Amino acid sequence: MQLHLRQHHTMIARSAQKNWLRAIVKRFTPYLSRSLIGSRIFPLIPLLEIYLAMLQGKGAGSGWDLHAETKVAAMFIHRPDAVVFDVGANKGEWSLGLLKALGGEHVQFFLFEPAVSCQQYLQALNLPKVTYINAALGAKVEHTILYSPMPSSPLASMHQRNDSFVRDMHFTQEQITVTTIDQIVHEHDIALIDYVKLDIEGNELAALQGAQATLKAGRIKALAFEFGSGNVNSRTYFRDFWELLVPLGYTIKRIGPGGRLIPIDQYSEVLEYFRGATNYVAILRESQPI
Repeated sequence: MQLHLRQHHTMIARSAQKNWLRAIVKRFTPYLSRSLIGSRIFPLIPLLEIYLAMLQGKGAGSGWDLHAETKVAAMFIHRPDAVVFDVGANKGEWSLGLLKALGGEHVQFFLFEPAVSCQQYLQALNLPKVTYINAALGAKVEHTILYSPMPSSPLASMHQRNDSFVRDMHFTQEQITVTTIDQIVHEHDIALIDYVKLDIEGNELAALQGAQATLKAGRIKALAFEFGSGNVNSRTYFRDFWELLVPLGYTIKRIGPGGRLIPIDQYSEVLEYFRGATNYVAILRESQPI
């Protein structure tokens, strides 16, 4: 009873603090805005906004902190011959980084990469246990087009891109095969997937839609997915991921710079952040990292 009362008083105090801060902001913002607009420092404000977002992990997953991504993945590898899906493998840097983070432990890798130009790089990796799948992942088995600005580009996508970062690039087209996680799990008789990494430029939600049977059976312990400018092209929202994963028993955390995990306790529109790429990890509740 006393604990409940303390929690209630704490909630009231926090609410009062938020209301007080909100009132202060509303009062002084018009004056501050008028002073800054047109000033020399005004162009710096968007840069500050981007940096503050990156401190929260927003837009911080554009490939420059690969160590953080593999560090998080390693938290969920606890058994011999763990199964890892590297979806959007490109040249295999992520899988190599994970193997290094694990100290060379044996992992069964499934590397998914549809681009023909990437295959020579993947074959040269010499990973100890690997299955190469020359296909993309989606919601259904089909054939489609991969759009790429250059051979073996990590920016290749199954969706025509017009986001600002690639707007001036010329994209070529390549016919590719699409399969599903459910199909691969069935074909290879996979009982449990320890970790799935999804980096497929806006097609992450479709890949999860093609894993419904596997997800509902609790056969994926943890999965990482990108969210950002690629989702503008696929017209998908963070809310779509939330509504798909949370009812299936997953908790979602954002991967911050350096690999710290930031819990996402509830959905909010501020999560719809499309600049760059933000990395998230969805964790089956009984599979929390050690």
